Amino acid sequence: MHYNILMIGTDEIESWFIRQLFSADEYSFVTVPLKESEDDIEQEILTDIHVAMVSDVWLRQRGFSVLERIRKLNTAASVIVMSDYRNIEIARAAVKHGAYTFVFRPFDIDELRVVIMSALEKWQMKTRLNHFKKEELKKGGFDTIVAESDKMKAVISSAMTVADVDTTVLIEGETGVGKDRIARAIHLSSSRSDRPFIEVSCAAIPESLLESELFGYVKGAYTGALSNKEGLFAMAKGGTVFFNEIGDMPLSIQAKILKLIEDKSFRMVGGRKEIVIDVRILCATCVYLKKAVEDGRFRRDLFYRINVFPIHIPPLRERRDDIMALARCFVDDFNEKFRKDVRGFTDGAGDILMGYPWPGNVRELCNTIERIMIIKKQGNISEDDIPLDIRQKNFVVSDSKLAGAEKEAIQDALRETGNNISKAAKMLGIGRGALRYKIKKYGISIG
Repeated sequence: MHYNILMIGTDEIESWFIRQLFSADEYSFVTVPLKESEDDIEQEILTDIHVAMVSDVWLRQRGFSVLERIRKLNTAASVIVMSDYRNIEIARAAVKHGAYTFVFRPFDIDELRVVIMSALEKWQMKTRLNHFKKEELKKGGFDTIVAESDKMKAVISSAMTVADVDTTVLIEGETGVGKDRIARAIHLSSSRSDRPFIEVSCAAIPESLLESELFGYVKGAYTGALSNKEGLFAMAKGGTVFFNEIGDMPLSIQAKILKLIEDKSFRMVGGRKEIVIDVRILCATCVYLKKAVEDGRFRRDLFYRINVFPIHIPPLRERRDDIMALARCFVDDFNEKFRKDVRGFTDGAGDILMGYPWPGNVRELCNTIERIMIIKKQGNISEDDIPLDIRQKNFVVSDSKLAGAEKEAIQDALRETGNNISKAAKMLGIGRGALRYKIKKYGISIG
């Protein structure tokens, strides 16, 4: 590894002294004399450096804007301020403006080498962390969520708005719509993304274990507690705790969660000490929590605490423009997983997928495509490849008047576009697959 070190405002003797500490083969040095201004430092230099060493004399004359510029252009670079004791306040102020640390003149050779090596190690850690965050975003960021429909685009927009606002979020929607995906994307797009994301399935953990799992316990709290055990909240320190299906959380635990949100503290089971904790709370539910409040199954005060920023994810049947986009995405995923070469769907297969109501939402669609891909080896997925139970299920429009109006609108659009499916779909604001399905459903002849 070759490292680039920038020295700003150092005199010739100081610059020479620092150069002697390191081998020229592994380190390159760029010097900006005190007489030069910040504007003389090229952006490429600040972008490529690993460590910047800045003289307190420069900072006293020109201010701290160079530190902010380095931080903006190169988030991984570490800044060391070289100071003497009479300028200690400048050194401390520099740290507040983003400097890594400061060293005092006259320099101790061994101490200075340790400080610079420590700064380089920090650069390496930041670089690895930035790489990790980018890889995590590829796996679960907002860019990985399929959103062709206007409704789903609105969901993504709302989630992105609140992602870096440190508040509670309640994600509502039927089972299988992808509430956990939205929660993880919010975390990965927040300032807590380098800290843990811990999901708690409130329905899966027995009430007798949930409290100790969340808060941990102290030695002797109950029979079998032979030592202290850290809970999930402690493990998530600085990160995010996601309560999936919070509507299933027992009332006895709800009171403790309310206290944690309000006081930012909790007690371990059997403990007396209040433990201050910094975590963000995200919640999801497939039940109508207001009804649960009215029925006495959910605390009203906790509901208001977690409902600061609600996000509702519509069921898949209400965002049909997403169906084929999701289906194609799943085909790509399973092609890679199963080493297959399936290219897509025939029109007939697409019509069937568009016509099915998907009561299990995105999860059911994913499972269906996986079932198909296990058998299918290559080519396009046809009608015969679709599972029989999907093919035989008819989607019925409950409101005949609405259906009639929709049929008439489709016929008008087709007439105006000379039966051009693409243009008619664009005019109606729906996808081509959705339009083909409706044409078939209503028995519309297009000649």
